[in-house]
Amino acid sequence: MDWAKTPISKMPLPTTVLVIFVGHHDDADTTTSPDQDFTSIAYSAELGLNTSIDEIPFCALYGDAVNNTETTDDDKGYLIGFKFGDKKVSKPCQWQAKIDYRKLESDAWLDILPNADVYSGSTNVKGYHLAVKYGLMKHVFGALNYYRIEKIKGDDPTDHIFQADVIFKF
Repeated sequence: MDWAKTPISKMPLPTTVLVIFVGHHDDADTTTSPDQDFTSIAYSAELGLNTSIDEIPFCALYGDAVNNTETTDDDKGYLIGFKFGDKKVSKPCQWQAKIDYRKLESDAWLDILPNADVYSGSTNVKGYHLAVKYGLMKHVFGALNYYRIEKIKGDDPTDHIFQADVIFKF
């Protein structure tokens, strides 16, 4: 790589994002612990790298962690993932693929907050998510998602969800 002639957007420099969220809810109205207080501390981070590979211009490791400090059992959650392709999909032929693994224990997070696509928004779950986005036209992209999620405790069946979306950004 000729560093003198390479634009900054093409240089393999890491990008990092760290977000910390603290939420508190007294006497939470949840399905898992109706009398449980929640003081959850959540962390999110991403470490991305612009590559010198034309077909894969960006890749990143990302993750989230949460801990409910009001209880000592079933109080943690995490997500770890890897994505690659274009940094964002907003033009035709841009693409991005990702895979992540997640585990969210029953008292880690208020039951009204988890992703509704993951076992209908439940806590007490773990599993994988695969996703691919592809730019169809400016600010329009298609997305395919697959979730394989199971309960951490209990005999409920494993949930398999396939989704196809066309998303318009404006």
